[in-house]
Amino acid sequence: MSGTLSGKTVMVLGGSSAYGGAAARALGREGANVALGGRDRQRLEELEAEVRARGGEALVLGLDLAKRHHPAHLVEAAVEAFGGLDALLFMASAAAPPFSSLDVDAWERSLDVNLRGFIYCLAAALPAMRERGDGRVVVVGTDDAGGVPDPLLRAWRSAVSTILAELSGELSSDGIRAAEVRLDARQARDPEECSKTIVRTLKDLEVGR
Repeated sequence: MSGTLSGKTVMVLGGSSAYGGAAARALGREGANVALGGRDRQRLEELEAEVRARGGEALVLGLDLAKRHHPAHLVEAAVEAFGGLDALLFMASAAAPPFSSLDVDAWERSLDVNLRGFIYCLAAALPAMRERGDGRVVVVGTDDAGGVPDPLLRAWRSAVSTILAELSGELSSDGIRAAEVRLDARQARDPEECSKTIVRTLKDLEVGR
């Protein structure tokens, strides 16, 4: 048994990536309203048209997850355009080079996107969901980037997993549920296969309301 995503508003972070794009198109086919945020504004605008061509509605906003207030701008735009926010889909990811590189700037960028960026998105999205009395938070990712061992990415993912577990317990009374999608090797190679798993996860959370 599955729920429906028709008319639901889903905020997608990492929307300009291949995986974010596949998820956006899949959500469009389900009739969802998709608020897309990412760094590649041109790609986001192309996706906006693709979502609408598949039966959904969409808006896009270029943003940098390392900037604390950028996710809040996307939430504000989604609420204004669609009347609220039903789900946060966090798909953004930044790989970190090996420790031997001593590239501290890249390590910090990985931290900013993978962990701080997620926290900023939560801080922006949760008030809108609590006001609705309902919400879904789904994080999608792998432990390694492109099959290359990435211990820092694993560390950030572990922290996010802990946050999701606590979130589900703390905010369940507000109707907010959280889930994590860890991609297996096949899904990690195939954005379209990944998007099917995402849609199924969101629908399953919808049933549990």
